[in-house]
Amino acid sequence: MKIDLQSPYSLDRAVKLRQEDSGIIEQEQVFFVKKHLQQAKCITFYRELFDREGIDVDSLSDLSDFSQLPFTTRQDIDQFPSKFGLDDSSRF
Repeated sequence: MKIDLQSPYSLDRAVKLRQEDSGIIEQEQVFFVKKHLQQAKCITFYRELFDREGIDVDSLSDLSDFSQLPFTTRQDIDQFPSKFGLDDSSRF
């Protein structure tokens, strides 16, 4: 079964994916994590973090690449709320 990575995600697709071999599952996981990281680049904090750390989202090719990504902490959000699109006076 060939999975179209451009189609919207669905429950039916998830059920079918469970029957695939690990290589197909990993391909699907990498696709969705990369898509999420591309969206994260719209947030100032992540755009600056990726630039500073030399992270090229497009070059990530397998799950092991994601282990090199830095974590975002609560301290990051508290220290730089405007870089996350939050007002300094926001309660979060």
